[in-house]
Amino acid sequence: VGENGVGSNAQDLSVIPGKVHRLNPDGTIPADNPFPGSPIWSYGLRNSFGFSFHPVTGSLFLSEAGPNSDDEVNRIVRGDNYGWPAGRGCANDPGFRDPLLAFTPVVTPTGNAVLHSNRYPAQFLHNLFIGEWNTGRIRRSMLAGTPDTEALPPSTFLDLGGGFEPNGILDLKMGPDGHLWFSTPNSIRRIVFTLPIPLPTLASSGTPAIGNQILLSLLGNPGEAAFLLLTSPGTAFRRVISPGVIPPLGVSSTVLGIPNDPTLVGRALVARGFTVNAAFQVSASGPLEV
Repeated sequence: VGENGVGSNAQDLSVIPGKVHRLNPDGTIPADNPFPGSPIWSYGLRNSFGFSFHPVTGSLFLSEAGPNSDDEVNRIVRGDNYGWPAGRGCANDPGFRDPLLAFTPVVTPTGNAVLHSNRYPAQFLHNLFIGEWNTGRIRRSMLAGTPDTEALPPSTFLDLGGGFEPNGILDLKMGPDGHLWFSTPNSIRRIVFTLPIPLPTLASSGTPAIGNQILLSLLGNPGEAAFLLLTSPGTAFRRVISPGVIPPLGVSSTVLGIPNDPTLVGRALVARGFTVNAAFQVSASGPLEV
């Protein structure tokens, strides 16, 4: 909910505007909300526009339009204060949570989506895609951290030519067909990648370090069984992970905590993916060093 043109609303926990609210489906307030008896989940927000959830980690990403500077994309965390109106952009104030991304000059970020299908090359998997109203662009940012607490500077994925109507992006979503869909003031469009994508294919994101988490994903054919084999050359480390059957969108993912094993320090972790079809035929991805 936006702050209704009154900046002080965003910091006032007794009013509705300027917040993200969390309610049960029947309208009651969840018992584990951060402020007892209140629907408020997070606050200090100016003009929230679009949001999406990471399909594996559950993180909530929210697009936030600034006034004349510091558009933001925030990772929304339970009970956190995002600073408006005192803190804008990356304020480095310990009282506020800084955004994942900040934009000056403003671009007006609108809808966003985390890609989670095998309809695009593996390097796009679990990237955050962001529509922009001012520019007519869709940009993508690679998520990093442990495993999605950081966002790398975005690059242009698609450019409709810029300049508000008719090409400003209003919304951006993952469709049930696994493609990215977006709307402008006069159209609804689908983005289709037409080159063949080899399956199975492995992808990873996150910061590979002892004790950190990384996200390992196997792109394959829906309905096939999925297996991941992790090794570290020069050590006895070996781990097999079975994430189950590959779901309809063609991606099976798991969050792996890198074990606190002294033999792994300074070495590579190598993953390979395998799929097994109904005829018990095995297909393997190439090795992926993470």
